[in-house]
Amino acid sequence: MIDSTISDENKIKVVLTAMTDKVEQGGSPITSYSIEWDLGTGFAFTAVVGHDTNNVLLEYTFNSLTKGSVYRFRYRVRNIFGWSAYSDEVERMAAMVPYTPVAPMTSNTQTSVTVAWQLPYNGGALIESFIL
Repeated sequence: MIDSTISDENKIKVVLTAMTDKVEQGGSPITSYSIEWDLGTGFAFTAVVGHDTNNVLLEYTFNSLTKGSVYRFRYRVRNIFGWSAYSDEVERMAAMVPYTPVAPMTSNTQTSVTVAWQLPYNGGALIESFIL
């Protein structure tokens, strides 16, 4: 299973869950976890670790990403009998939580109140709403 954690708007860390159950392993210990990604094109996956040489590390950080872009990830495992089928794909956007906004400014009259604020940094993604 893939559990990816977004580090910031230029990085995504992909964390895999170890396969420790003998049934999950296919009766033989896992010798490699191959992690692949789609560079945001939506077409082709590229192996980044574990395909050509064995990899038993359960996380990989993708750096220098384009903020606001969506990337897809998948993996497969190998034991002495060969490669498994691919996992389900996971999509993640290279973004982070927006910065905390500064205090709003208010002005009022006898019949109305106007509230205004400066937009905070959006973390690489569109801010969908504000709650006052």
